[in-house]
Amino acid sequence: MGKASLYNDLPVDLGRGTGGITILSINDVPQTPPSVSCTATLNILWPPNGKDVSVTAAGSVTPGSSALATWSEAFSITDSEGSVQPSGTVSVGTDGNYSFAIPLLASRTGDDKNGREYTILVTAVDGIGNMGSCSVVVTVPHDQR
Repeated sequence: MGKASLYNDLPVDLGRGTGGITILSINDVPQTPPSVSCTATLNILWPPNGKDVSVTAAGSVTPGSSALATWSEAFSITDSEGSVQPSGTVSVGTDGNYSFAIPLLASRTGDDKNGREYTILVTAVDGIGNMGSCSVVVTVPHDQR
């Protein structure tokens, strides 16, 4: 799942799995992956009161040497406390910009001195399987500094 065959049945990761290859050139023409930038409207969630806080992730996606795959832009969130977090597709405008809101829980365990970290990962894949990505961290600190 998430793999395609290109040139001699080599597996190419289409951004929906792990592994694969990055295609660096085709017929000696250098290939570059898509470029992805990202920011979050909030990098710190305070106070840790157990309420959902809407965080907006925004940025831009620029194709590399190959056009973007039509399904290519996606996001996923990992949580340092191991909770299941949302993932989905990203709608990119014709200007290459995107923006989406994610509810994150302003909560952390009391014994975690480093606080809780959410990592928002945004990826884009081109038509030949090369992937670009960007990540931004949102923290629920243990103490307000």
